Amino acid sequence: MFRKISALLALIFVLTTGAGAVEPEDKNPILGPPTTTVSQMQSWARSKGADAEFIELAEVFYNVSVKWGVDPAVTYTQSAKETNFFKFTGVLNKTFKNPCGLKTTQGGGNYDPAAHKTFSSWEEGITAQVHHLALYAGHEDFPKADTPDPRHFASIYGVAPNVEDLGGRWAPSSSYGTDIVRMMKELWATNADGKPVIPAPVTPDPVKPDPTPVKPTPVEPAPIDKGLVPIGANGILPDRSMLRIYGGNRIETAVKVSQTLTVGADQVILANGETYVDALVASLLTYDPENGTYAPILLNTGKRLDPMVRAEILRLGAGSVLAVGGATHIPDQVLADLRSISGVEVTRIAGQSRYATANLIAERLGASKEYILVNGINNADALAIAPYSATKNLPILLTDGKTLDSATKAKLEGSQKVIIIGGTGSVSANIESDLKSKGITVHRIAGSNRFATAVEVAKKLYPNTRVFTVSNGKSLADALVGAPLAAKYAAPILLSDAAALTKVTGDYISSKNPLNIVVLGGSGSIGASAFLQLESNFD
Repeated sequence: MFRKISALLALIFVLTTGAGAVEPEDKNPILGPPTTTVSQMQSWARSKGADAEFIELAEVFYNVSVKWGVDPAVTYTQSAKETNFFKFTGVLNKTFKNPCGLKTTQGGGNYDPAAHKTFSSWEEGITAQVHHLALYAGHEDFPKADTPDPRHFASIYGVAPNVEDLGGRWAPSSSYGTDIVRMMKELWATNADGKPVIPAPVTPDPVKPDPTPVKPTPVEPAPIDKGLVPIGANGILPDRSMLRIYGGNRIETAVKVSQTLTVGADQVILANGETYVDALVASLLTYDPENGTYAPILLNTGKRLDPMVRAEILRLGAGSVLAVGGATHIPDQVLADLRSISGVEVTRIAGQSRYATANLIAERLGASKEYILVNGINNADALAIAPYSATKNLPILLTDGKTLDSATKAKLEGSQKVIIIGGTGSVSANIESDLKSKGITVHRIAGSNRFATAVEVAKKLYPNTRVFTVSNGKSLADALVGAPLAAKYAAPILLSDAAALTKVTGDYISSKNPLNIVVLGGSGSIGASAFLQLESNFD
């Protein structure tokens, strides 16, 4: 009944707008199929000098808009107008995660920051914007009860079916809607003939490229496949050759990786997000050979359990948390917070040093005939081998590069094979020769630097794969939690600089004619140019 009345009111409005009114067919509807592409949106935004984050979020704007039947050209240009292309020259800033200036339910003055809604994420803010537009336009599934839109009032249903109708409604200015239409026409003309049709894909500007961010989609747990995982298999990259997984910080990135890895897990590994080596050696603990699944690695940095970590543990339905590291890395209060979660059993694994912690982790599997030995200070080598450690259930032991502590030495000398990762600057020639003198088979995998070493690991241990994981080789925070995901899909972790793809990495990936590439971290970790170089493998 409400929608019939609203439709009647909308009809009366159209009939009484007076002579000279623009006919509906000459206007631009808010609802309908997309009249742009993500590439075109990004190209237009770059041409306007938009903030990098606005460019990166183009795919989120697109996906959320299409999901709810709103033309993404409307959503993206409206946000550009409201935020000055995310430069936020008004009362709001990025911390509000508010892409269109939506106010709280109570509202207030335009120049009062407290009158404007703060959202928990950009996706939530964009969803609120799209829901508000869909309500204005009279979408048949609206109004909605479950919406982040704080001003989802039934009274505005259907009063603005076209973009031009937003003037005097969404904003006081009568030209508000026509200003957005002007921007839409600029958007369409960026890569097409200026008409609102779906244009052909755009080749990104080689001078100022920018990556396409992708929101990870949780996938069902799948048995490990040690061979090739083609596009779509097990859901890692459905209909997509490139996937970027990132969050606003390392804690959120870990959560995003976890969401991509699995919809549920019996166990979670918790490590300090600022002490890299604990998370890397803990990769061994992620694989469950009984059901062929991998447990996520989550990160915590504060004195209390981070709310995002708590929420992810609840989402996973985990009954066990293994906290890796002593009280200086994971405070006792964090463990207490974990134990307050109903049904969660918490175990701390910690030695007197990083070397001792690695030994304790190894002991959880019992005696092994094969070990991996890496430098415990140069974490890049441990990162490169972490997925293999998880897949093969091979413990990673640590050295300072020149000596072995007694426990580590005893384990290695009781083995049959040791894989050393890194050159003699990472693990000395003396250590290697001493092990060989005990009749132990030693294989060293090394390149001229950390980037080349990661490539050598891929060549020797993943000779047939065409699926790759790429992360920053100098700032390892985003890659810490990638080992379970890489292991699940037999995808070695390769390393790059942020500004540009390292040549040895780029050449190797191109030589393998890749099927899928997963990028760990946002544009601060793998920047626009590096991302574009990776993406060029799929041209």
